[in-house]
Amino acid sequence: MSTAPRAFSGPRYSQNADKAGSLIPCVVCGKAISTEHPAMVRVDTSNRIHAIEADLGDADMGCFPIGSECLRKHSAIRALASHPVVRADS
Repeated sequence: MSTAPRAFSGPRYSQNADKAGSLIPCVVCGKAISTEHPAMVRVDTSNRIHAIEADLGDADMGCFPIGSECLRKHSAIRALASHPVVRADS
């Protein structure tokens, strides 16, 4: 299995996040996430990506969304990501 990239570390993260405007940026590449229910990961204070269920104690920076392009590109993140269950309104 490959190593997950660090959060906020894509080569154009800052530029992509600036372009995202009011949309939420991907935690890895900074590109805008347009889906309403993105996959989520947890990030520690060293910008390492973990499974959403990880207990990181004081090192926990919280949960962040990851875009579908980075999920496809990084198999290590795909294994960690939490995919939300979306229920249709009855």
